[in-house]
Amino acid sequence: MLPLNMTGKFLISLDCEGKWGVADHLYGKNDKLTARSLDQAYGFIFDLLERHEIKATFAFTSLFSVEEEVIHSYKADFSEMCAMGFDWYAPLVLMLNNQRYDGWIGKDYFRRALHAGHEIGWHGFSHHALDDTCHPDVVDFEISNGIRVADMHGIQLDGLIFPRNRVGNQQKLKKAGFKRYRMARQQMDPISENPWHRLLNEFNIFAKGQTIQSKADDVLTAIPPGEFLNWPSGARSLIPNAITISRWKSILSDASSTGSIVHLWMHPHNLITAPRMMELFEAVIKEASKLIREKRLQNICFNDIG
Repeated sequence: MLPLNMTGKFLISLDCEGKWGVADHLYGKNDKLTARSLDQAYGFIFDLLERHEIKATFAFTSLFSVEEEVIHSYKADFSEMCAMGFDWYAPLVLMLNNQRYDGWIGKDYFRRALHAGHEIGWHGFSHHALDDTCHPDVVDFEISNGIRVADMHGIQLDGLIFPRNRVGNQQKLKKAGFKRYRMARQQMDPISENPWHRLLNEFNIFAKGQTIQSKADDVLTAIPPGEFLNWPSGARSLIPNAITISRWKSILSDASSTGSIVHLWMHPHNLITAPRMMELFEAVIKEASKLIREKRLQNICFNDIG
């Protein structure tokens, strides 16, 4: 763990899930999530981070990090979960029956992240939500199998990003060995539940960094929720890239002068469904890299907090 001095902190967390994250809506723009397009998106991210010597927290959905054979070995389990009434697993059974794995396999990205020295976090086993409304049988199934896959990889998981940012079951997760998690924005700012508020907030070019704030009911160490890099799709496509870049420069500048935290998060596949996002990500990385070289920012990962 790095000493968290008064220098500003720059943190990137990536929700790495492929089609597991959109298993309940495999249509529309999500049809674009293919092995080829994912290769391009992840390759762009890895190359950019390597070029600027920046490390990130890559939080993988467990089944996105393994081979087809491992995924197929869970077919009976998914069928059983469906029979118990847990509908999330139905499209997974369909995918396995059809043996259509395109967009579901991310083992090469997992290996590259690991070998490049990035931090590996957890983003659920099958990407089923894990909040307190989740049935205990599902929570136990997801956690136990997530740990099983981590053991297969020979890694210890202690940081997580909740699927769909639905936070809960912290006590069970702590017993399983997890220590820290990324907060959901609404935990700090309840009004952010409103999508129109989030949209209008993207025009705030005077935005500032965040500080570490735990909630009273937190069992795990809370990582500040950070800011989702604008995904220029739908109404968000109306936001000029120049506005988003100005906003992020303000956040980075504030952190470099106040010692606060800049936490950028996104899904790598967002670069596929909204290619304009590549320009945004590169602009933020370049500005952050400059401040890191000037020793005005410190690049950290989840395990550097708490």
